[in-house]
Amino acid sequence: MTDSSTAGPREAPPGLVGRQSELVLLDGMLDGIHDGGTALVWRGEAGVGKSALLDAARASAQRRGINTLWTAGSVVEAGLAFSGLQRLLAPVLDRVTQLPERQRGVLLAAVGAGEGSVSDLYLVALATLELIRIVAGERTLLLIADDVHHLDGASRDVLGFVGRRVETEPVVVLAALRDGPDEGITRLDLPERQLAGLDPAAAGDLLDARAPDLSPTARARLLERSAGNPLALVELSDTAAEIDGPMLPISARLKRAFAARLDDMPPTTRDVLLTAAADEASSLTEIVPAAELLGGRSSGPGALQPALDAGLVTIEGDMLRFRHPLVRAAVYQAADLDRRHAAHGALAEVLVEQPDRRAWHRAACVIGSDDEVAAELEAVAWRAHRRGAILHAATSLRRAAELTATVAVRVRRLLLAAELAFELGRADLVRLLVEDAQLLPLSERDRARADWLAEIFHDGAPGDGERVRLLVAHGARASADGDVDLALKLMLGAALRCWWADPGLEVRREVVAAAEHSGAHETDPRLLSTLAVAGPIVCGRRVMLRLPDAANEASLDPRAEQLVGMAAFAVGDYEAAQVILLKATEGLREQGRLGVLTQALGLLCWSAFLLGDWPLAASAAAEQAALARETAQPMWEAAAGMALGGLAGVHGDEAEAARHLDEADAF
Repeated sequence: MTDSSTAGPREAPPGLVGRQSELVLLDGMLDGIHDGGTALVWRGEAGVGKSALLDAARASAQRRGINTLWTAGSVVEAGLAFSGLQRLLAPVLDRVTQLPERQRGVLLAAVGAGEGSVSDLYLVALATLELIRIVAGERTLLLIADDVHHLDGASRDVLGFVGRRVETEPVVVLAALRDGPDEGITRLDLPERQLAGLDPAAAGDLLDARAPDLSPTARARLLERSAGNPLALVELSDTAAEIDGPMLPISARLKRAFAARLDDMPPTTRDVLLTAAADEASSLTEIVPAAELLGGRSSGPGALQPALDAGLVTIEGDMLRFRHPLVRAAVYQAADLDRRHAAHGALAEVLVEQPDRRAWHRAACVIGSDDEVAAELEAVAWRAHRRGAILHAATSLRRAAELTATVAVRVRRLLLAAELAFELGRADLVRLLVEDAQLLPLSERDRARADWLAEIFHDGAPGDGERVRLLVAHGARASADGDVDLALKLMLGAALRCWWADPGLEVRREVVAAAEHSGAHETDPRLLSTLAVAGPIVCGRRVMLRLPDAANEASLDPRAEQLVGMAAFAVGDYEAAQVILLKATEGLREQGRLGVLTQALGLLCWSAFLLGDWPLAASAAAEQAALARETAQPMWEAAAGMALGGLAGVHGDEAEAARHLDEADAF
């Protein structure tokens, strides 16, 4: 292995100018890899040099003897769950034999290398982390993810999960993310560094090396208009029209420069490039037949040569790679709408045996509504849900809703998508989906469901009596309409608001009475938890008598077990609560239902605390605190802080106890 003390690039490698401080930072991360893992996301505009820094890190890692695993997103890859993860792990999948059987099976299924379905995103993430640990134990490891803004949601979630948990491993995680309107959705919750354009001196050096014969006027104008963007300096230096043209954003200017190179290419070349730009897999075995359908002519082996000669694409085995994401975007946007639709339609014909991808390409051809395609996308969503790609399922349902003509069906799909997003703990997606639904005419029942979802991450927050009564009223109407499921969800939300702040005995009695008249079976976990939380004294005896039967009936559903555990905790049966919640948290963790897992861990933590099981309470509180931050549940984060403060207190650490309690009090 290369000596890491001398291997790192102390000067910018060829072609990388003006990034000395960034290279020093990368050197430090790689130099310290044996002391523990780190993660960093480079964020910046298109062409600013994020990918170049990742390439420099990969070259530096190679000189140090550090192994590298790489993946990247593509423009339309969000439609193919776990595709980014498959690329990342492909070189090391032979090590999966060292994983526990269940982890091995679910990871292979997620990346398309095994049979069966994926029902648990969290287990995929755990299996990925364990595989990374195994590989890093053999040889230090650098993980690179480029163009994260185009990475599929399931892979992005797994990458963020791994990046937040490598601090004790010889692993460095680097990612690149373009600034844009989806910044809040695509973030990885990892440390970030904004990458700005080159300073004037470095920009001048790069331009002089690229185009030494530019006139002083053209040189000054290009330096001004590029704003230090390295890709703009390189690409626009050859294009006088772009230098003298109107002021445009850098990304638009670069797209125009790349698109201009298409004008002189043969029609067959443009057909292949457009189908490649519309495809997410970039396989020539798919792209070429689709291009032939698009153009109605044969695409011979030389069809891509002009694009290769122009440096727009490269070929790696069976895969076509665009030089830069902006090249792909330029090719796609240079085509008119009819041509884009025709390209997606051709791909849909080629992908007839891949229904999920076929449905997304069919959806890309639709303007307005198409109930047949919408139904296909809903089927895609439930297949994705079974694979554990819950974010992809929610995205598919949202697109299905956009294509749905009937308002009631559209609302149903949007609200179903919001419930799936809650399972993942994604408050941002829940909010967006509920807002989309609220723009439509809602039935009284749909409005009640939307109101419940709008506040679902605040279940447990103190509520005044009027708000509690409103939830009870919504629940009573849902019950009268025969929707027991919605009624119990609303009533549990009302009960939880009685937990942290007492709205008064009369309000509690109203919650209990409404729940008892909901039509639910007496051992239904939702009913039991509502009665226990809203009326722990008046309902305590009957809840305790029903606990054994309810726990037995809920044994196959960890969410139901969590509710039974909540009921046991609320009426003071902490031993039963701990047993039930230990099993529930294991199941929820495996299924990736992080929003609910956060709450289950809180109940488990306090059950263990009150029983004097300090180690279990501490581990549950630590995990709960981390997940509560990730899933934007401040009340449960505060509860974790209170538990950690109490644990510090029983161990005599007054300063640590005060710190945790002050932080909890801030919520």
